[in-house]
Amino acid sequence: MGRRENRVSNKREQRFSAHRGKQGKVNKTRLLKQAKALLEQTNYEEALLICEQISLTGSSFEVYFIKGEAYYALGRYEASLEAYSKAIQLNPDDPRIYEKQYYLLAQLERYEDALLACEYAIKLDSQKTRHYLKKGDYLLMLERFQEACIAYKQAFQIDQRNTRSFLTSKIDFLSLGNTLYENNNIEEACAVYELAIWIDSDQASKYRIKLGDIYFMLDMYRESLQAYKVAYRLTPDDFQADFAWRQVFIKLGEFLCADDYYNEARSAYEMAIELDPSNKEKYSAVTQELMSKARRLYELKQLSEAGDAFRDAIAFNPTCVDTYHAYEERILGAEESHFERAGYHEALLICQNALAFNPKSVRAYTRKGEILYALNSYQDAYEAFRTAIQFNLAYVQNRFGDGNIFIERGNQLHKPGYFQDALNFYELAIQIEPSNREAYDGKIRTLAKLGRHEEAQRVKDKLKTIVESQQTGTLHKKPYLYER
Repeated sequence: MGRRENRVSNKREQRFSAHRGKQGKVNKTRLLKQAKALLEQTNYEEALLICEQISLTGSSFEVYFIKGEAYYALGRYEASLEAYSKAIQLNPDDPRIYEKQYYLLAQLERYEDALLACEYAIKLDSQKTRHYLKKGDYLLMLERFQEACIAYKQAFQIDQRNTRSFLTSKIDFLSLGNTLYENNNIEEACAVYELAIWIDSDQASKYRIKLGDIYFMLDMYRESLQAYKVAYRLTPDDFQADFAWRQVFIKLGEFLCADDYYNEARSAYEMAIELDPSNKEKYSAVTQELMSKARRLYELKQLSEAGDAFRDAIAFNPTCVDTYHAYEERILGAEESHFERAGYHEALLICQNALAFNPKSVRAYTRKGEILYALNSYQDAYEAFRTAIQFNLAYVQNRFGDGNIFIERGNQLHKPGYFQDALNFYELAIQIEPSNREAYDGKIRTLAKLGRHEEAQRVKDKLKTIVESQQTGTLHKKPYLYER
């Protein structure tokens, strides 16, 4: 009987405990709602009392979060910070608590700790602009200017409008950049100006000029030129109105020439000419200076260096025809001296350099053809001569007369049985002098050797037409060797 009463008593106790637990949860939820309501009503002390009541049955993330808010509002920053730290221990994955924490740490001027809290917030919520803006602020306070600029750029990439509004009202970029530069913090000053170009687009030209000035002082003339050119495109009237800019671009051109950056130097002088057309004299003078350098190197037999100097002169001023002619005259003249000494490979290399310099040099192609023929590269020689004829037939006619030299070479190739090569040279002779009967005769004989009888007959018919038009009595003193 006693055992049955004990079992009944235990069950009654279990039901009572379960009811009491449910009632406790209900009371805790109700108290949390009450604490939040008091917090919203700015009854901070009362909200804290409610939190203390809840803590008697066990604390939670929400309790510490409310306590942190209330302490902060009451100006009790250390207590607030402690509450936030305990909230993080209970739920380290809620970005809200880190945001509260970094604001509070900044109030306490603990910028290193605030920066660390900011980094945690970014890891948990990487698309919130405010995190990056505050990170930039704390880095500025720590005088880590380049890193601050990177953080601000990240904020700008997420939300351009709000970031621009926030930063332009907060930071005087020009003053900050100038201060850094004056204190010899060059890299940081550049970072500030580059950020300002992103943020304050209306004043971008001003910041570009500042960057150009810094690069100029650092002897980084190409970078300086690029910065100034972009600024000029943004505000051309400002440059036109200030005569000093003409001298700046001339000076840049001189420095770039001295550093062998001729393309950039040309660009600098073109800017100076655009601002003041009278600067063309300076532009021309530099071209002549480069030409003189090339001629001196040629006279010293430094042919490779001379070629580079001529190329520099043309890169600087592509419109100067005299430079092309001078280069060909000297470099191909050197090739001829090699050719005369049977230094064919050296001569060929010089021709190839000349063609790399001027791909339409007829003289270089004709010389190349002669060299390749001497090296027994008959097909390549033919291609070189054919290209020269395509570019300037008159030049080739003037050099080779009626084309008989190609007939002779065709005959030389025909004898040992190089019929296709022979045919190519007869073709060249015909292109130079379309009425050259001996060239047609060689072509007919060679086509016959190649078994191309129908082509041979057509060439024979064409030759007869040419002869008839010339009203001559016989086709040729020699009888045709071709028989059908």
